[in-house]
Amino acid sequence: MTASEIASLFDVYVREVYNHAKAIMKSEVIHVDVSVPLIVVGNSVIPDVYGLEMIIALAFRIHSHKAEVFRKWLIRKMISNTSGQQILMNILWNDKALLN
Repeated sequence: MTASEIASLFDVYVREVYNHAKAIMKSEVIHVDVSVPLIVVGNSVIPDVYGLEMIIALAFRIHSHKAEVFRKWLIRKMISNTSGQQILMNILWNDKALLN
């Protein structure tokens, strides 16, 4: 999706999408696919289109009603899916192992 499509999805300004995407990329939580078209915003070079990984990360950073609805939907889907439940159990198990 483009930044304007994501902005429309979450009902925010495009600038907010760019700012959060830039912060996510700077933190190296998600690495940018350099094979996609890039655009220059200010003194930064960012992708023109974003994948599902970035959209999900943006949903957890953006504060809007539509982003909240998307987050809740995503979590419901994850919990209702058997493999999603297994992933969550593995995360909980790893957290407990790290604490001990």
